[in-house]
Amino acid sequence: MNRVLRATSIIGAAASASLGMAGGQSLNGAWNASYGSAIAQQGVNTGFGNSNSGNLQYANGSELDAAFSYTATYSGAAFTNLLFTGNLEANFNKLVIFIDNGSGAGQNTISGGAGLPGQYTGFTFDAGFNATHYIIANGGGGPYGYYVDAGDLVAGVGGYAGSNDGQSGGALSGGGYAGGLVWAAINNSNVLGVDGNPGGALVDPLTAATGMEFSLALSWLNPTGSTIRICAFINGGGHDYASNQFLGSLPAFQGNLGGDGNGNYTGNLAGINLNNFAGDQFFTVTVPAPGAVALLAIAGLARGRRRSA
Repeated sequence: MNRVLRATSIIGAAASASLGMAGGQSLNGAWNASYGSAIAQQGVNTGFGNSNSGNLQYANGSELDAAFSYTATYSGAAFTNLLFTGNLEANFNKLVIFIDNGSGAGQNTISGGAGLPGQYTGFTFDAGFNATHYIIANGGGGPYGYYVDAGDLVAGVGGYAGSNDGQSGGALSGGGYAGGLVWAAINNSNVLGVDGNPGGALVDPLTAATGMEFSLALSWLNPTGSTIRICAFINGGGHDYASNQFLGSLPAFQGNLGGDGNGNYTGNLAGINLNNFAGDQFFTVTVPAPGAVALLAIAGLARGRRRSA
């Protein structure tokens, strides 16, 4: 049996209200059939704690197990939906997502701007990856809050996109940037996927079925072709200590990168160069080519009219 399909039994019938199947845009942080098979999966057990709390909001460890994606339309606008199964510890650890929209105009070595914290300046991606956008999500506190920042590194604009409780359908409120263009939800109840022994044999990451979910407007991403690239990783609460949880994955048995790539704390990530690690620490997502976005939106509106008839 396909291991992704095995994951559906974990989340049960509640997951059937997928983005593509529901009447409107709504995120819940759980895998659904619209996502299909994983497009990236973890290759090393987490060095940032293996959550065993099973709580919807308060995880006690962080991991990235696998990534999934599909495109849908809402009110005539096309969105790319992303799910990163795993957990994000409720101590304000960061899920950091860098996106390369294919324009070639982004940053291969981070030089900053667009509200991106200075601790990322000097961080170097694999050759050929040029970050044009970023998203940083984190959660914690009491009551629990889930907070999202985002930015366009080419346009040089970004900042706080808003917050929610992680389970309010994904809409963010209180932000001053990218209103309605970035949606986010989290389901922190995962107790499966990789374990907490980076030096041990990999535990199947495809058993995880819940985690961090996003819906990103293609009008914000502005892809120049039919694919975008994504580099995602877990970082410490101060933006200054990278874990070993990257998608695309770091090599097997790799420990936390810290600030220098060797696990040492330096106060920033300037010492990390992903070219020093085997494989690509990014993955590719298929999106509609620019000329197809309008057709996708028209098809979405037609489906909506049929439902309301």
